Amino acid sequence: MKNYLFFLIGMLALVSCTNESDEPRPNPTGGEDLYLATHGFMGHPEMIYNLDGDTIYQCAEDGRILELLSEGSDWYASIANQDGSYSVVKDGTTVCTTQETIWCMAVENGIVYTVQENTADNTVWVHKDFERLYELDRNVNFNTICVSNGIVSFTVSASKPYTWINGRTVEFGGLNSAPEEGFGHTFGCDRSGYDVLITYESYQVGGKYMYWWNGKNYDLPQTFIPSASRLVNGHAFILGAERTTLSPGGAHYVPAVFIDGMKTVLNDEYDFKATQVVADGMDTYVLVNDVGGNFRRSRIYKNLQRMILPENITIPEDIIEYYEMIFYDSKTISLDNLGITAIAVVKNGR
Repeated sequence: MKNYLFFLIGMLALVSCTNESDEPRPNPTGGEDLYLATHGFMGHPEMIYNLDGDTIYQCAEDGRILELLSEGSDWYASIANQDGSYSVVKDGTTVCTTQETIWCMAVENGIVYTVQENTADNTVWVHKDFERLYELDRNVNFNTICVSNGIVSFTVSASKPYTWINGRTVEFGGLNSAPEEGFGHTFGCDRSGYDVLITYESYQVGGKYMYWWNGKNYDLPQTFIPSASRLVNGHAFILGAERTTLSPGGAHYVPAVFIDGMKTVLNDEYDFKATQVVADGMDTYVLVNDVGGNFRRSRIYKNLQRMILPENITIPEDIIEYYEMIFYDSKTISLDNLGITAIAVVKNGR
């Protein structure tokens, strides 16, 4: 009952949201579909849905979807299983299960790259199609992986700027060589041809948030907290949250995105952040989540305009009575309220 009480408190916060039924629901065109991974809750497993609310994939009990990626008509997900193992799923079929922790994943030309930690021998490896390829030093920022034309790269956490490329640590040109300008935590590392975008916190204690793009280094505003970044059609997208007010209870944040250095605040709802961007041709989709992660209130923006998501997700019979106290005898729930943890565009998904 205690768990249900916490669930109800989170749901009550959702009821107070503004009615936005007059907002458009733009969909992908040309046979593409947007797949949405949801976080689940007691009695409801983590799932992948499409924009019609159809179930694409259902996790086993207590399984967690860590990442959702796509390439063409194929989709991939990394899963943390209840027994402590990790799996990679392709188009609904498990293609790998391992006892090693999967930290991140990338896909290029149908090849799956994963970063896996082996706790038995305390090593971290890049895997290519689930075979060990390169061992990583512990100072490599292996929370993000960049794969471009078969070249695997990461940033290196050090007082001077270094990157790790295909097994070698190399000096990174273009950053100030002063100690405060080395890479600390990295939020995103992406490459497209000669174009490189790296969003990071500088190495010094309490370092600045910065990004490096097209051979230049830029400061981010002190009020902006980055969460991810990606190159999209030659444009630099940096996602995160903008601090708007300070109160006795602390700061409040609204979701924001920098595109080529220009900031856009997506909405003025408190305590949301932009966390992921995917592209379908020239269209972009930005995922927005609750800053605190509690019940993961979610929004999706197509070309910076909010989408209306399916509202016909069936509530499991064994917990429907708890929903009825909040949603007035409704037997369904919207994907906004289920909470979305990742998105991916899948060609010919419908």
